[in-house]
Amino acid sequence: MSYCKIHGEYYGYVCDGCQDAEWKQSNPGDYQCPHCKYISLKNEASRCPLCHGGIESDYWNNVRAAEKSIEEARAAEERRTAPARAAAAIEADRSQQNRRIAHALLFGGPMWALLGAFVGVFVGACRVLGSNLPEPWSVFGMTVLICALVGYAIGALLGYHGLMD
Repeated sequence: MSYCKIHGEYYGYVCDGCQDAEWKQSNPGDYQCPHCKYISLKNEASRCPLCHGGIESDYWNNVRAAEKSIEEARAAEERRTAPARAAAAIEADRSQQNRRIAHALLFGGPMWALLGAFVGVFVGACRVLGSNLPEPWSVFGMTVLICALVGYAIGALLGYHGLMD
């Protein structure tokens, strides 16, 4: 392997960066010259800068016709695939909506229900064991239970609303 001092890379036979730079120097244009076959012509050029061959207007007419046919083929392909792309976009929206529904049902309902159940079990266990809880703990337990029920209802409504869209 050799080392290119210009690009700072190791290469096999020829450095890719140097080869690309050399190719761009030999082919500085956008279109192929019909005389020397290098890609040296700019748009609507009247002569080649490398071989100095004259470029007829027929050449540019053929180039424009080829570009137009390529563009028409691209547009036809886009029209042909438009229904599939639209269906894929609808499916992506639907799956995103289903993720939102699942998230709302998971965190809107069961999470609050579990939290209320844990607090209720805690408060109930404390009373059974004979520990006298101050009044705020009893109110807190009821508040959490009410929040659990409301949260579950909201989650279910959001899920139902999402299913109806």
